[in-house]
Amino acid sequence: MNISLHRPQSDKCFDCEMFQNEANKVKEAKNVLSLQQICQMVVHQSKAKQANSSYKLDAEKESQLNTKIFSMDLEKSLLIPIIPDVKDCFFTNRLVVFNLTFASLKKKDPTTPAKCIVWHEATSGRDAKNIVDAVYKLLLSERDIKHFIFWADNCSSQNKNWFIFTALVTIVNCLEIDSITMKYLTKGHTHMTADGVHGNIENNIKKQKYIYDFEDFKNCVRTSRKDTIVIEVTKEDILDWNKKKRNVRQKDENDSLRCFLLKDVVEVKFLRGERTLLYKKQFVEEYKVLDFLQKKYSVHELPTNNPPTTSRGIKTVKKHEIISKLVPLMPTNRKQFWINLPENSNSLDLIDQGEVFSTET
Repeated sequence: MNISLHRPQSDKCFDCEMFQNEANKVKEAKNVLSLQQICQMVVHQSKAKQANSSYKLDAEKESQLNTKIFSMDLEKSLLIPIIPDVKDCFFTNRLVVFNLTFASLKKKDPTTPAKCIVWHEATSGRDAKNIVDAVYKLLLSERDIKHFIFWADNCSSQNKNWFIFTALVTIVNCLEIDSITMKYLTKGHTHMTADGVHGNIENNIKKQKYIYDFEDFKNCVRTSRKDTIVIEVTKEDILDWNKKKRNVRQKDENDSLRCFLLKDVVEVKFLRGERTLLYKKQFVEEYKVLDFLQKKYSVHELPTNNPPTTSRGIKTVKKHEIISKLVPLMPTNRKQFWINLPENSNSLDLIDQGEVFSTET
């Protein structure tokens, strides 16, 4: 059928490419672009330029003992086991594993090694609550740090939502942290140092060739570059996070939530002792204050650590398929992981449900 596969040489911005294509069509027709099209692209490119400039400024800052600046990104979902020379491996529905990487903005920074927070679908999924668990795990690992700055993409299900905002305002008031700042790169212009870590991991997977179980995966991540730290999220680390965004006050025409749109936000900040959200719609402007929490919600109490009696688990059919088709091909000391893997016939398959993919806003 003349089908072939090709890896793109670069990840171009979809919006910029669409605008360029429209501009080319208009030029060929000897017409002019509409004012609306021009304004939309000027705003988009201006946001991207501001974000990249701010990112570079943070990367050039001198290291401070009480401040850490990370780029954070969830690596594309990987499937294990990996047994590349066996055809059945390719056609078998395998275990989804996740890695949320936190990397220094400086390409070579010995004071801040990359930290990879890893888990698999039998422990939890990849929705907003699960991302919060991973971020919280990272914050607990950084002792004596008072100020955190995270650079992230605009994925609404992961980095820019009311679950994570509620969690961060709670965390900053419960831990010995003075401030947590989230900064967002512009859609289509989100290259950051965490991507480099992911590239190293994927190259190391190819080099290792065989990834039989989760310990193999963790070791592959750990050895992908010098000093990489791997931290696993276990069932005991899962907290009952909830979004506590209040409703718009219908009788208050000046309610700041009335016209507030997450997609417009480029930076948010949470301060110890405060229950509000500081935000910017442009990096060059001053912070504005948003009172977004429900009045009765206490920011001084972390959610309970109340894991279910059984882990999330993977579908029973999926586990049995892996055990019957792939486990016999593994070394003996790798088989126990799959035998002990929690199963749950009611658990959603993340691949079937499309949850291994993400979108940016």
